[in-house]
Amino acid sequence: MSTRSRDWLALHQRWRRPFQIGFWAVVLSVEAVFNTVVTGSTCAKAPARFPCGNRPRGS
Repeated sequence: MSTRSRDWLALHQRWRRPFQIGFWAVVLSVEAVFNTVVTGSTCAKAPARFPCGNRPRGS
């Protein structure tokens, strides 16, 4: 590794952890939104007599 790249890493090392936290917060938020959309579309197609989340066992 060259001296120049080591200097760059040393300079930006303090930003690594906040960036990681922000990255994972965004990833988990996108997954939660996607899951909510899919669940909502599935519940919209469910029969009226069995509202989503209140299905009898075995079905």
